[in-house]
Amino acid sequence: MSFPVNIRITAMKIKRNTRELSAMMSDWLRVYLPSTRFRSRHTIDSYESSLSLYLDFLEKKKQVTETTIDEGCFRQQWIEEWISEAHGERKNSKRTCDLRLSSIRSLLKYLSSRNALFLPYYIDAMDIKKLARGHGRQVEGLGKHATSVLFSEMKPVDSVTYRDRVFFTIMYDTGARVSEVRCIRIRDLALDDKTPHVIVCGKGEKHRTLLFSPDTVKLLMAYITDTHGNQPWPEGYLFYSRTKGRGTPVSVDAINSRLKVYAKQAHKKCPEIPEDLHTHQLRHSVCTHMYQDGINLAKISTYLGHESIETTRIYLGISREELAEAMAKREPVMPDGGGKYKNVKGGLRSLIAKKQ
Repeated sequence: MSFPVNIRITAMKIKRNTRELSAMMSDWLRVYLPSTRFRSRHTIDSYESSLSLYLDFLEKKKQVTETTIDEGCFRQQWIEEWISEAHGERKNSKRTCDLRLSSIRSLLKYLSSRNALFLPYYIDAMDIKKLARGHGRQVEGLGKHATSVLFSEMKPVDSVTYRDRVFFTIMYDTGARVSEVRCIRIRDLALDDKTPHVIVCGKGEKHRTLLFSPDTVKLLMAYITDTHGNQPWPEGYLFYSRTKGRGTPVSVDAINSRLKVYAKQAHKKCPEIPEDLHTHQLRHSVCTHMYQDGINLAKISTYLGHESIETTRIYLGISREELAEAMAKREPVMPDGGGKYKNVKGGLRSLIAKKQ
């Protein structure tokens, strides 16, 4: 049986358009984000996860298939419906929903640069309001007394609380991000060095060296011996998953969950400590305490791995005059490329699957 010419031409056009969209989405994930925007593996994985979830939504709720997906599938109404479902039915936090929206906006911005048909949808997506109130406001950190009370609740009475104490001590001692601390491998540590330190990989695949205080070095050496033995595996993660083994780092969710346990206990003694304390607030506390101790703003910016010293200024809520004094003293941070990505398969997800 042969189909009429106009039907065959339409089918060929649909197939070609699908291939083009699939190629553009894959290029966005595997070329544009890592090579042009210098996004970290963690960020790219997050973007890919968001896109995969949106494709699942299109497939299950809008009956979109590999042959019918087009620019119209990114209409504002559908994106808003997807975000609403994520927050309502899936119980995603407002912050997570905002990150999902940012991922789709980034994709549409890229698609519109490649094909003008996507431009109206990108403009509409930019009009969607984020859910989190006061988005972009200064994060509230803890005062020194509150921080002391919080750590007093972290008594290492078993393997989990022992891990927590060391993990959060490193975060506070170095100001590192939770994602950086969880990915520390044994090989990254130089505890016998004249200046004991660790090399962490932060946003944009940028590496930086963070120094340890003498007390943290003692705590770390004891922890490694107790947890990893006298001859630890260099490739093993310092803080590994207890279900998947030393080759898999502990999850961010697990760490945030544990911090909230201590925060709830500490809140009873110090109301300043919020019961839903987040690890980023602990990092913000470090930044504030360093500045209060008289450490130069430029050094704080470099130490925390901020891409711009302006970020540190906003972080601290200080004046532009103070910023101007520090601008000339900032030390550069060199980027490092590379990365690997997940191979997403099944239904519409196959459109962004990494080609073998």
